[in-house]
Amino acid sequence: YQMALALQPGQALPALQHRLAALVVNLFLSPPAFAESANYQANTAELEHQYLQNPLHHLMRNIPGGAVLFILALFGIVSGLLQMHNLDRAGKRRHILLYSAGGLVFAGLLIAVPLSWQRYVIPATPFVCLWMACGLNTLLLAFKNCVDSNKARQVHH
Repeated sequence: YQMALALQPGQALPALQHRLAALVVNLFLSPPAFAESANYQANTAELEHQYLQNPLHHLMRNIPGGAVLFILALFGIVSGLLQMHNLDRAGKRRHILLYSAGGLVFAGLLIAVPLSWQRYVIPATPFVCLWMACGLNTLLLAFKNCVDSNKARQVHH
């Protein structure tokens, strides 16, 4: 923290709750950050503009979209943990490895990275994507089961 404070005064976050908030904002809400300082902005401005012309490059990078993705990731974490007891031994090992690695990455980012620069959350992105996929899979399976159950009831009537 002291080194970051010396190098980037005003940008270092001393408290873990501020670092956690910055992590969530950078993962789910902030539009893509192209630079943390103005060193190369003149050189990259045209490419940034071209990149942002594609609406998919900033899809869901706002408060409503970010909230949906954040809730989906949390739901995926919880549903994955709850479903772990249904897995065989190898599946449980994979889940434990995934959750342990993700936990270590997040803990490492919170403890070791006091700057709220977007590039530092990149190691957490694969875990967030996997957890969102787990949450989405759980929701789709529940929806499928509901549809199948309704079809079965219609057939019996």
